[in-house]
Amino acid sequence: MIEENRKSEIEATQQTIKFFESLLKSSVDGIVITDSSQNIIVANESFCKIFGRNRREIVETSIFIWLDQLDAGASDNWIAIEKEVCIKGSCHDNEFSLITKDKIRTFSVNASLLDQVADEETGVIISIWRDITEKKKAEESLKESEEKHRLLFETMVQGVVYQDETGAIISANPSAERILGLTLDQMQGRTSTDPRWKAVHEDGSDFPREKHPPMIALEKGEAVKNVITGVFNPLKENYHWINVNAIPQFKPGEDTPYQVYTTFEDITELKNAKEQADIGNQAKSEFLANMSHEIRTPMNAIIGFSDLLLTKDKERQPDDLAQIKRINTSARYLLSVINDILDFSKIEAGKLELEIINFDLRAVIDNLISVLQENARTKKVKLSTTFESNIPYYLKGDPGRLYQVLLNLTSNAIKFTDKGNVLVKISLENEFPANVKLKFMVMDTGIGIPEDRQDRLFRAFSQADSSYTRQYGGTGLGLVISRRLVMLMNGKISFSSKEGEGSTFWFTATFEKGKEPKKDEKAVVSKVQGLRILIVEDQQFNQELAIAVLEKHDVTVANNGKEAIDILEKKRFDLVLMDIQMPIMDGYEATEIIRNSETNVLDHDVFIVAMTAHATKENRHKCLDSGMDDYLPKPFEPDDLFNIINIQFSMKVDAGTSEDAGDTGKNLLDMMPFMNRVGGKKDIAAKMIGVFLKNCKEKQDAIRNAIDDKKPEELNASAHALKGMLVHFCGYGADLAYQLEDMGGSDMIDMERADATYNNLKDVIDHIIPELEDYKHKFEDQK
Repeated sequence: MIEENRKSEIEATQQTIKFFESLLKSSVDGIVITDSSQNIIVANESFCKIFGRNRREIVETSIFIWLDQLDAGASDNWIAIEKEVCIKGSCHDNEFSLITKDKIRTFSVNASLLDQVADEETGVIISIWRDITEKKKAEESLKESEEKHRLLFETMVQGVVYQDETGAIISANPSAERILGLTLDQMQGRTSTDPRWKAVHEDGSDFPREKHPPMIALEKGEAVKNVITGVFNPLKENYHWINVNAIPQFKPGEDTPYQVYTTFEDITELKNAKEQADIGNQAKSEFLANMSHEIRTPMNAIIGFSDLLLTKDKERQPDDLAQIKRINTSARYLLSVINDILDFSKIEAGKLELEIINFDLRAVIDNLISVLQENARTKKVKLSTTFESNIPYYLKGDPGRLYQVLLNLTSNAIKFTDKGNVLVKISLENEFPANVKLKFMVMDTGIGIPEDRQDRLFRAFSQADSSYTRQYGGTGLGLVISRRLVMLMNGKISFSSKEGEGSTFWFTATFEKGKEPKKDEKAVVSKVQGLRILIVEDQQFNQELAIAVLEKHDVTVANNGKEAIDILEKKRFDLVLMDIQMPIMDGYEATEIIRNSETNVLDHDVFIVAMTAHATKENRHKCLDSGMDDYLPKPFEPDDLFNIINIQFSMKVDAGTSEDAGDTGKNLLDMMPFMNRVGGKKDIAAKMIGVFLKNCKEKQDAIRNAIDDKKPEELNASAHALKGMLVHFCGYGADLAYQLEDMGGSDMIDMERADATYNNLKDVIDHIIPELEDYKHKFEDQK
C-alpha cells in the first residue's frame, strides 16, 4: 500500500514537472528562477532570447552578468527587488531597459518568492520579464496627444465647453470664459437650462433654455450644428451673437451620450457686417428696380415705335430703314442688359428664387427654337434639337428659368458660330419615383475658347477675352446667372471647348414629375353671355379653340398686335385675349399702344388678359407691368378663362362635373387633355375634331411637297402648323412634326431623315384618324 502511494506521488510530481516545463516553453514572457546566491537555475527560451543566448549559456550563471547589459543601476535595482520580495513575498512592475543596435526595449519585471533562507534576506526567486516597449510608446503617445489637446483646448479662438449627461458644465476653455463673460468656477455645474443664462433668437424673442443645442444633442443623441443665438455677456452688459455646434459623446457599445462637446464662436461683428450689407443690397436692389422700371417704359416705347416704323412705312429709303433697325436692335440689346443686371442683383442679395409649376418641356424647347431660329438662319447656322425617347415631357419646376439658361447658352452658341451648326440635346440622366434629372447639352462648331482663358467664363462681368465683348457684345453676366439658376435647380453646369473647333456647354437640372389632368376634375361654367371679346392670336388652331370655348360670346379674331390695334380703333370690346409672341407686333407692344391715351384706340381701359407659354412669376409680372390686367398660361384651360370672366364681370361661378371625356386608352391618341380644354363639352369637341380632320390632310401634303421640293422654309412652316393641331390629341405625333419643323430650320433638308420621320408621322396620323372620326360621330350623336 505504501509503495502504491509512493508511486502515485512520484507520478504526480512528474506530471507537475511536465506541466511546468510546458509552461516555461510556451510562455512569451521571459521566466527565470535564481537561487539564494543569485545564480540562474531555470530560464525559458523567451528569457534567453532577450539577451540573444541559449539556455546552456545562461543557466548556472550569475543573474548579475546579464543585468550588467541592461541600463545603469540594474544590479542595484535587482538587490532591492530581492529584499522586498523576501520581506513581502512578491514585487511588481519594476522596469529595466535594454539598449540594442536599433532600439531601446523596456521590460516590466514581476518577482515572487519560492523559498527563503532562514534569517536571511535572500532565497529562491522566480521573476517574469514582459516586453512593454510598445505599451510604453503608446502611453507616451497618449500623453503627448493629451498635452497637444490641452494646448489646443486652451488656445482655441472658439469657445469650448464640456457638459456631462445631465447638461452640467464640466470644463470650459479660456475663449469660452471670454465670450460668455464668466469664469470656469462660475460656469461649472450650471446647465443650459439654468435661469441665469440669458439667450435670444435673431428676431429678439427668448431662446427656450431646453432648446439649447447641447440639451437637444443629449436628448436625441444627434449633433446639432450652426445654431445662431444671442447670449448676454455680464462683463460687457450686452448681447454677443454666437454660432453654436453641439456633438454628443458615446462610450463604446452605448447608445446614450455620457457627455456633450459644445463649440461656439463669436460672430457679432460678422452679423453686424452682414446686416449692413443686407441693408446696402436691399437699397441697391430697390434702386435698380426703380431705375429699370423708369428705363423700361421709354425702352418699350422705342422698341414698339421702331417696330411700327419698320413694318408700317415701306416707302422709306433703305438708309432710313437701316437706321431705324439699328435703333430697334440697340434698344432690345439695352433691355437685355437691364434684365441681366437685375437678375445679378437678385443673386447678390440672395433673393433669386424659383417658381414651381407644372409645364410641358416641349413647349419650352419649341419656344426656344422659334425665338432663335431666325437669328441662326440669318447667320446660315443650322439650329436643331434632339430628345431621348425616354424623357418625360410633363414636369414640375420653373420653366421660365430653365428657358433662360437654355436661351443664354444657345444664343451664345449662335453668336460665336459663324458656320456649321448648333445642337440642343436633351437626355435623361437619372429617374426616381417622384423626380427626374435631365441633362441639357448645347453643342456648337464655333470659334471655341482658348484654354488659358476658360477659367474666366463663370466670373461676373467677365468674358473669355475682352475683344469678344467689343466684337460680339454682352455683359459677361449670362453664365454667372445661369450657374446660379442651375444650382437652384439642384444641378451643375460645365463645358468643354477647343479653340477653332467649337464648344459644348452642358448642365443638369432636377424636376418633379408632372401630373396628368384627371377626368373627374370639375369644370367651371361661365354664365356670362354676349361679351364682345377680341382674340389676338396668330395660330389658326388656337383661334378655333378659343372661338369654340367662347361660343356664347361675340368673338372677333386678330392675327397679330397690329391687326388688333386697327380693330380697336373702330370697335369697342369688353375683353381682349392677347397673345404675347406674334409676328409684326407682339402683345407687349400692342398693350402699350392700347393703354396710351394719345392713340386712336376707342377704349384705353379695356380689360386685357395675357396669353403666353411662359408660365413664370417674372413673366406674369412683366405682363402686368406692361399694362395687362390678368394672365393666362398657354395652352389655357377653359376653367381658368371662365374664372377670370366671372370675377371681372361680377358673375357667380357654378361648378359642375364634366361628363365622360371618353376613354384615353393606352394607344397613340390621348383625348383627356383635349376634353379638359373644351370643358368636357362634346359638341365643341366634335367641332374641333372636325376642324382637325378637315385640315390635317392639307398640312400633311404640304409637308410631303416641301420635302420633295427640298424647300426648308415651307417644311418649317407646314410642320409647325400641323404640330400645333396634333399637340391636342397625340403627343408622339406632335413630337414627329416638331422634328420635321426643326429640319426645316436649316439651309438643306436631310432627305433620308426627313423621309423616315414623315413616314412615321403618316403612320401615326393614319392610326388616329379613324379613332377621331369615331369620337366625332359619338359626340355628335350625344348632342
